[in-house]
This record gives sequence, structure tokens and C-alpha cells, in this order.
Amino acid sequence: MRGLKKWYQKQLLSYFPIFLLTITLIVLIGMVTVSDISRRETERANEIFARYISEMIVGSLDEVEQAFLKEFTLNDEMMDFLDGSKPNSQQEDIQLYEVASSLRSLQNDYSLIQSIYLYRASDGLVIMSDGKSELDPFYDRDFLKRQLSGPLNTEEWSEARAVPSSYDDGNTPVISLVKPLPIPFGKEGIAVINVKVEGFANDIQMGKNRNITYLDIVDRDGQVVLSSEEALEGEEEQSKIDFLAQRPIENTGWTIRSGIKSGQFFQWFELISYTWIAVGVAVIALSTVYVVYISKRNYKPIALILNKLETIQLKSALNKTEEGDVRFIETALEELTAQMKEYERESQDNLLTKKRQLFIDLIEGSVTEFDEFWQEPIPLLQEQHRKRYKWFLVADIETDSLNLEPEEQALVRLALQNMLQDFFSSEECPSWCEWIYGNRLGIVAPAGSSPYSEAEIIALTDKCQDWVKGQFDLSFMFGAGAAFETWQEAPRSYQGAKEALEYRLTRRYANVIFTDRIQEEAGQKWMQVWPLIMEIAEMFQMRNEGWSAKVDLMFEQFKSQKMSDQSIYTMIGSLLKSIQKKAGEGILVLDASTSLPNSGNEADSRRYFDDLPALADEVRDILHSAYGEYVAIYENGGFHSTMLEIREYIMAHFDDPDLSLKHLSDRFQLQGKNVSQLFKEAFGENFVDFVLQLRIGKAKRLLVESEMPQQEIAMLVGYSNSITFGRMFKRVVGMTPGEFRRQNAG
Repeated sequence: MRGLKKWYQKQLLSYFPIFLLTITLIVLIGMVTVSDISRRETERANEIFARYISEMIVGSLDEVEQAFLKEFTLNDEMMDFLDGSKPNSQQEDIQLYEVASSLRSLQNDYSLIQSIYLYRASDGLVIMSDGKSELDPFYDRDFLKRQLSGPLNTEEWSEARAVPSSYDDGNTPVISLVKPLPIPFGKEGIAVINVKVEGFANDIQMGKNRNITYLDIVDRDGQVVLSSEEALEGEEEQSKIDFLAQRPIENTGWTIRSGIKSGQFFQWFELISYTWIAVGVAVIALSTVYVVYISKRNYKPIALILNKLETIQLKSALNKTEEGDVRFIETALEELTAQMKEYERESQDNLLTKKRQLFIDLIEGSVTEFDEFWQEPIPLLQEQHRKRYKWFLVADIETDSLNLEPEEQALVRLALQNMLQDFFSSEECPSWCEWIYGNRLGIVAPAGSSPYSEAEIIALTDKCQDWVKGQFDLSFMFGAGAAFETWQEAPRSYQGAKEALEYRLTRRYANVIFTDRIQEEAGQKWMQVWPLIMEIAEMFQMRNEGWSAKVDLMFEQFKSQKMSDQSIYTMIGSLLKSIQKKAGEGILVLDASTSLPNSGNEADSRRYFDDLPALADEVRDILHSAYGEYVAIYENGGFHSTMLEIREYIMAHFDDPDLSLKHLSDRFQLQGKNVSQLFKEAFGENFVDFVLQLRIGKAKRLLVESEMPQQEIAMLVGYSNSITFGRMFKRVVGMTPGEFRRQNAG
């Protein structure tokens, strides 16, 4: 145990360097972060405050200016004052009194106004709110003369200047705005508005923390006009101000400066720093205590495990060093964990494999009794569910359409299996769902004491289809077998569900096909459609547009006779091949390799055509396109047109004994050898065989439908004697004309 004690101390001490470093970094980062945040927020607050004061001062000055402009514009007495046209002194005195009253009213309404006066250029008279004066004795004559001697600045307020007060012998700091009269470009006089600088003192004091923040207004030369402090004596005092925001005031030469008193700011920051340091020290102390405690507590179960391992491996541990002991424990635990995982995985894989094989054996009829072992993993096999009704579903799911990697596809298949198993489970018992062959999933679903109705199964499969479509973008079809009670009936129900999936094109419902609804396909059912196929091919060949209606009739027969998918694909393939042959393989090529089953692959076609109308539309499109091309070839002339004319001529005159290659070459101005070669290239068979098939075909009909002697039939089909006719007939049919007539006499 001494070695284990040292190991514990070593582990405990190993925590502290990184622990102390982490705590130190956290404290330092916290201090720096708080400092940076505090300074940025202070700068932002100062900028907002400076902008607010600036806007307030500008607004006050604009208000005074607009009030004067409004008064001057609406007051006729002021305009008359500029004219100086009163006929006698009494009227002029009354006029001057009215103007002074108006100026005095403005001055009383706006406390910022120190004074307002108007100067008349015609006689040098100045009118004020409290009287009138000539220019020379006027108290503000120096400023007025400067304005008269130079260009007027009518948009911007002047620098701060001192104006004699009307109440005492002192001077009042003001800023002035000069306007030409009449406004805006008159030369008959000027108006001067003096605003008290001290009037803005309350504005810069508003919202200020006297112990921390500082705000002042300076002119263009940097001289302080107004300040939130009474006085800052010397450069040393000014250096303690840390200006964080400076903002010019519009239409003045002033600038607002806002900042923090350095001494106060650093005291405040030091207070925060000391607080963080104190908190950091406290956290380190508490964390140290906690690490010691938690290490001690967590060490106890480890010590028990180590003691147990030492007891088990006592002999081998006697000569081991501490590092060897630790390595031994690590290796032992790793091997134990690996063995347990491997065992669990193999056990689970074996169970899943055996369960799937049991399902396959069940549907194949190899097993009808089950061991008690399976009752827990497959609750459907438990005794209380054995005599209840069950029903078999086979789901055909095209998971390959997702184009997934093998691992991803296996995951999707597992998810679908679990989802469908839960979906078709009842409240009393879960269903049994396994992948059987390819993309087909077999499901044994519990139904209870009575079988489900078709309506219930349709509603359930529709709901399942909608959910899977939304989650995986997959579509599938269910084949439903007959309900059964005993497991001996399960193979029959499975076979019914499997066969139902072969009737997708002619199914009644969207997502499920019931085996009870399927009519057994008669062996000769295709014989009823075959004559129609041959008729369509012949009408196509003869350019009779009635073939389109016959194609519609063919699909109606497919649906009414409930033909299987395989039979439908086979018949459509035969139709395309017949049309190809009738029209001429070298003349017309039907392009159906990408979608129709004449490629020979029914499974591929099933992916594209999940119902009969879609397949019918595709067949019609291909045939209409081919028919248009075929008619165009016939009407446009050229090699193919000539071959079609030759074939039609042969079909019309095949019973002529003189019909030969020489006859055709003379008729169509071609060489005999060329006619034979070109005919075979266009239609895939030579001239002799084509004529022979036509003659024997007509002879077979005459032998069956009439009582004419063979000699007469031979003449009617183009043979000069019955011997040659008999020899040709037997070579094609395999029996003599007489034998053929007797065989088909009934």
C-alpha cells in the first residue's frame, strides 16, 4: 500500500501546476477584460454625452435665430424702420418704440439673449430693446464698425467676446450672430443678436459626475470658453484630464471636449483590480481545498480496485515497480473492456442473424414451432399471442435510389426496419420485421382477436407511406397476405403478399395490394391481346392512324384482365419489336432503351413506372414520335421511301407468278442485285423469304377458310403448279398443305 500511497500523492500533485496556471490566466484575463470593457463603455458614454450637449447648444442657437427671423419677417414696423420714411418726428418715435418693444419681447422670451439691436445704414441710427443711439456713442460700436467695414458672416456665430452689461459696470461674455437687413441680402442695415455664453453653463453641468467626468468648451485657439470645473490652474492640473471625446458644435467655432479625471479613473480601476485579486485568491484557496477533497474521495474506489487486483495477481506483483503496477492495471482493464465489448457485439450480431434466419425459415415453411428462448426477443411468439390473428406484409423499398455509401445505406435500412416494426405494432404486442431478400422487408403484424379490415390496412399503410416519404424521400409498395392464426399458415400468407407485388401496374389502391383481390392469371390470357398487338403493328406499317386508338384499347385490356407486371412488360416489348420489324429495322429505330422494358430489365422499368397510366403515356409518346418519323421518311422520298414503295408493291402483287428481282428492277429502275441487298438492309430479311411468308400466309388462310383444291390455291398465291407450292409450304410450315387442312379442319 505504500507504493499506492505515493501514486496517490503523485496524481494529486500533478493537478496543481495546470490548475494554478489556469486560475492565474482566468484572473488576469478577467482583469484585462473588465478594464477594457470599462474604458470602452466610458468612451462610448462620453461620446454620447458630448453629442447630446452639442445638439442641445445648436438647437438653442437655432431657436433664437429662427425666432428673430420670424419676428422680423412678420413685423411691418421693423421694415418701416429701415425705410426711415415717417413724415414727422412723433410718428417716428412711435415707430421706434414699437421696434424696441418687439426686441424687448424677444429678449424676454429667450433667456439666452443678452441683447438685440438693429442698425440703419441711412442715418447711422441704432435701435435697442431699451432705447436708441447714434453709432459713435454706442456701447458696442467697435464690433458694429468691424462688421460694417468687411464682408458679413451671416451663417456662423462669432467668437466669444465681452459686451458691457446693461445692469452693472461689468462685461458679459457673448457670441453674436449678424444678419443683413432686409433679410436675406439687404444693404439697408444689419441686425446683431448677442447670446450669453454663461447661458450654456447649466447644459454642460447636466448629467455630469463631478468626481469622475469632466467637460469643457474651447474656441478655435483652444482657449476654454466654458468648463464643468470652476478652474484648472496650471498645466499639471490639465494633464490629469484624459479626454475621450471631442465634438465640434455646428455654426460656431467651438469644440466640446469630454473625458475622465485621471486620478479618479485610476483609483476606480485599482479598486476593481484589487477586488479581482482578492476574489482570485479566494477562488484559488477554495479550489485547492476542493481538489484535495475530490481527489481523496475519488481515490477510494480506485484503491479498492487496485487492492483487488493485487490480491488476484499477488505473485506477479511482488517484483513490479510502481510504473509496472500502473501499466499492469491499465493493460488488465483494457483487455477486460475489449473482451466484454467483443462478447456483447458478437452476441448481438449472432442474435440478429439468428432472428433473421428464423424469419426466413418461417416464411419458407421450414419451421413452425419455436423455442422458449425466442419469446423474449420476439414477443409475438409468446403464448398469449399465438392464437391471435396476424397478417403478413411485404414492403418493396427502393433504397438504392438514395445513392448512398454502403455504410450509410446499412444505417438507413436499419432505421427503416425499426420504424416499420414500431409502426405496425399494436398496444398489446410489437410486430416482427426483418429484411428478407434484396430490397424487400417482411412484416408480421399482430391484429388481435379478429382480422383487420381492408379499410384499416389501407389507412395504416397510407399513413406509414406519408411518414417515410417525408423522412427519407423514399416510396414503397406493400403486398398484403391473408390473415392467419397459426404459424403453419404464415408461408401461405407470405406467398400471397409476395405475389401481390407482381401486380403493381394494375393495382386498385395507391400503397397496398391485397392478395385476395388478385385474379389468378390464366395461361392463355396473353393470347387475347396478341392479335391486337399484331393488328397495331400492321396498321402502323400501313400508316393507318387508327393504331393509336388500338393502343388505348390494349392498355384497357391490360387493366380489365388484371395482367401481372411481367406479362404487361412482355407484351409491350413484343409490340415494339413487331412494329420495328414491320416498319423495317433499317428504316425506323425505336428509342426505348432508357425507359421501356424492351431492354429486358423489368426491375429497371418498375422504378420509372409505378402505375399503368404512366407506362401508357410513355409508350404513346414513343410510338407517336416513331410514327411521325416513319411517315416523314415515306413522304420525303429517297432511299428509305423507295424501299417502302417496293415493299408495298410486293405486298400488293406477291401472288403474281412473274414477281421476281428482275421484275422489281425493271419496275423501279434498279439493278437486281441492288434490290435484294437494299431490301435486306432496310427490312432485315431478303426478298425471297419475304415473298414466301406472304404467299404461305395467304395459303394457310385459304386452306382453312375454303374448300378450294390445292392446285387452285397454288395459282392464287403465285405458284404455277401444285408441286412447287407443296414443297415450299412444307419447308415453311413443317407439313404438307393437306395435313395442315386436316389438322385445322375442326
